[in-house]
Formats: sequence, C-alpha cells, structure tokens
Amino acid sequence: MDFLPISILLLAVLSGLVVLLEGINNSKVPFYKTIIVLTNLIVSIVFFAIYSTVIKENPTFLMIYNYMGIFEIVLLLVFILILFVRMLFAKKQLSMHTQSIKNSPWNTYLIIDKKDRIKDISSNLLQDFDVTFEEVLNKKLFDVLNRTIRITQVNNKNSSNRDFEEMLEQLKKIKAPNDIVKLEIVYLNSEGDTSVVHMIDQAMYSKFGYYGRFLIGEMKTDFNLLGVEKQLKQTTLQLETLQEQFVATLEVSDEGLAFSDIEDKSTWISDTLVEELGFQSNNVHTEDLLKLMQPDDLNRYLTKLNQLTPGTPNMEMKYRLFSNGVYKWYTDKSKKIFLEENTMIMSAINQVSTKHFMRTNLQNLDTMGDQNDLTIKLRKIIDEERYFHLVIVRLKNLPYINELHGREVGNMAISEYISKLEKSFVSEENSIFRISGSTFAFILDDQRKMNLIRKGVQGNDDYLNMVLEYGASKLELEVFAGISIINNDGYNENEMLETAMSALKVAENPKYKGHVCYYGDIK
Repeated sequence: MDFLPISILLLAVLSGLVVLLEGINNSKVPFYKTIIVLTNLIVSIVFFAIYSTVIKENPTFLMIYNYMGIFEIVLLLVFILILFVRMLFAKKQLSMHTQSIKNSPWNTYLIIDKKDRIKDISSNLLQDFDVTFEEVLNKKLFDVLNRTIRITQVNNKNSSNRDFEEMLEQLKKIKAPNDIVKLEIVYLNSEGDTSVVHMIDQAMYSKFGYYGRFLIGEMKTDFNLLGVEKQLKQTTLQLETLQEQFVATLEVSDEGLAFSDIEDKSTWISDTLVEELGFQSNNVHTEDLLKLMQPDDLNRYLTKLNQLTPGTPNMEMKYRLFSNGVYKWYTDKSKKIFLEENTMIMSAINQVSTKHFMRTNLQNLDTMGDQNDLTIKLRKIIDEERYFHLVIVRLKNLPYINELHGREVGNMAISEYISKLEKSFVSEENSIFRISGSTFAFILDDQRKMNLIRKGVQGNDDYLNMVLEYGASKLELEVFAGISIINNDGYNENEMLETAMSALKVAENPKYKGHVCYYGDIK
C-alpha cells in the first residue's frame, strides 16, 4: 500500500493525541479543538478507505489528497505549538508567583501546580515535616502530608488529612481568580508537637485558565491570633470601610468621573458620563471613549498625557467630545498614578456650560436650550425626514430697553415675547432656543402656521413686533427675522443655521424692505 494514506491517517491520529494531552494538562476538554480533530480523523479514515478505489485513480482527487497531507502537517504543528506555549506560559506564571511570594513578609507558604504537585514550600514547613526541599519537589501534596503530619483541625472543626484533601478539591471549583479562602490548620508535626498555621488559599489563573494555587500565611506556636493576622484583619477592615465610603461618594456625586487602566485599556466612568456620552454601562474600552474626542483635540490630549511624570502627574485641558450628535466642550482635570504593576489615570470630566446668560428667575428663559440644543433638535427632525422652517429672530432694540428701563424690564419683555411665540407658532415643547442675548430661534413644523407667518409679514412689515406696557412704561420690541426652509435652503443642521442667519442679516439691512427675510427670496 502507498505510504501517503497511512501517513495522513497517522498525522490525524497524532493531532488527536496532542489535543488529548492538552485536555489532560488543562484538566478540561478543549471543546472546539476536539470537534476539529474528530472531524479531521473521520475524514482521514474515509479517505483512507477509498484511496485505492477512488482517489488513486483520479488525478484531481489525488492532488486534493496531497494538499490534505500538507494541511494535516500544519494542523499538527499548530496544535503542538499551542500546547507548548500554554505549558511554557503556565510555568512562567508559576515562577513569577513563587518569586513574589518569597519576597513577601509572610513566613509560611506552599505553592502547588494544577496537578497538586509541590513547586515551592517555606523552610519552616520543611522543618515541621522533617524533609528536605529535594524530597518534596514535584511530589503530590497529599503524598507528602500523609507520611509526615496528621491534621487534627481545619477552621476550628475536627478534621483529618482526608478531609483537608476533599476541601482542596472543592476549592478547585472556585472560578473567580480573586476569591480567597481563609484557613486555620492545626496538625501534629513529625515529632508529634502541635503546630498552627493561619493561611490564605487562592487559585492562580491566567488567560489560559487555572494553573495552580498558593497558600500563604503565618505559622504560630499557639492558638492566639497575634502578629500578622491581627494586622491583616485591621487592614482588611480599613480597606472595606474606605471602599464603602468611596462607593457612597461616587453614588451621590454629579461629577463626571473616569478611572482608566492604561495597561488594561479599560475605563470606568460615572453615571453622569454614561448618560451624557451615550454608553450602555460604566465599564467601557478606553479606545471607545477616545473615539468620541475631536481628532485635533485627541492628538493634543495624548501628547499632554505622555508628558506626565511622577514629578508632574497632574494635567488640565479642555477638549470636545461627541455627544448627542454634536461636539461639546468638556474640561478635564486628570492625575496620572504610577503604580508598581500598572499606571492609572484618574479624571474629572465635566461639560463646559455654554449658557452664559444671567439667571432671570423667569422659567421660560432660564430653562431655554442653547445653540447646542438647537443643533441636536435640528438633526433629530432632519433624521425623521420632517418638513420644517427654521426661524431666527433678533430683538433689535433690546439693549436700548435694558439701558432705558433696566435689565429686569428687558427680561420680562423677552419672557412675554417668548410666550407669544410659543402660543402663536410653536407646536412642540422646548422648540425655542436662545442663541445669544437678544437672538432666538424656533422651529415651524405646522403648515398652517408657516402660511400664517408668511401672510402676516407680507401684509405688515412689523408683524413680529410687540408692544408691551409695564406700569407707566410703554415699549415696543422691534423684531427682525431670517427664515430658511429644509431641502430648499439647506440639507443639514449647519446649512439651515447658516442660511437662516444670512437671511437675518439681510432683514436687518436698512435698505431691505421689511423686517422678515426668507433665504429663498435672496439666493
């Protein structure tokens, strides 16, 4: 028989064995790889069976079969490489944990791999077990314990070596890497004396999964909780208190807060920023947050961020973030925190108020939207493909009224005029916006009211003016307006604003007949 079909079948079997070894090594069946190798093995067996009768006699099938042989070689090499990388990574991670634990202040530790083999152990435990390091290295933990000590209590409960072994088997089922278990183990050492160890048990995980666990703590000569244990409890209590205070502060704060982990490329943002920036949760990818920044501002931001050092960790700047369809200005006060293992950015990010008008205590003025809000509204109704007119009005003689009668009278005049616009022309709430001190904009989306204002200004140049009386004072608001029509004078919010403002400037020109100008009449 030809060597080709045997070799391909053999390669398929070897790929299956490599995946089987990986499953044994990880104590878990690699689901997708198992599906791949089983499918591959079945196909190889079928091709092996029909090789002599079908494939060998057909040049095309034979060429495909040769390519399949190349695929089998590549597949086997890939699986071997993955297995090798996983084993090497697990060994490296275990070595790093061992070194960090050795450098810790704890006097008792025990490190085992995922197969419960001892990888490192403290000298006081070796002395208590009456063994050397070489005698226990890579030996099963309970093979060593069963021939050296006798456990009598675990966490104040009468226990045996077997009970402790079953407990550790249950702890293996804990999936969260940060979950820890406190253990107080009482045992009779090799000389029959009682020893007590207070330890913390924690599983070790990497992106490849579970690769071992460590127990670290303190050996005691009696049952009193002294030394490190007391300090540990006090520190834990302080940390829990600080955590509760910190969480409570975040919950009651309206500040836009952000905490970014540079290495992890993740950012936590407060509820205020979640709502303003349109995110679905408080935990976001840092890149998604940076994408909202105006490109020129982003370059400047990253430059300033990279210039921060432990000596000068603070930064403050203003930049634009894309929010609700437009760029809005935000002020950012950040501090770069340099930790041993990673670097964090703590930031207070708050929107810059664009409403620079003094509070009037008149509700319809103080709650009125600004040009940013107008832009958002325009984009919304354009996206809804609604027909509308944009009207921008200017109360031309408002500065004169303020000077002659006082700002309080001027504010009341504005408020009354806005109320008139709302009743006469506006169909929806919150559809009048203040662009500047004396300039306002509103949206006409009712055909009858569009006709009403057009007929009104055609018959009366002062149609939008308004006469008001306050006590003995009688005054008239002189009003000019520019109007742009969607799809005729503009197709987006910026074009509509630009054409309406252009029409307003024409209306204010003394040479223009009338106070209201449609942009369509002058273009």
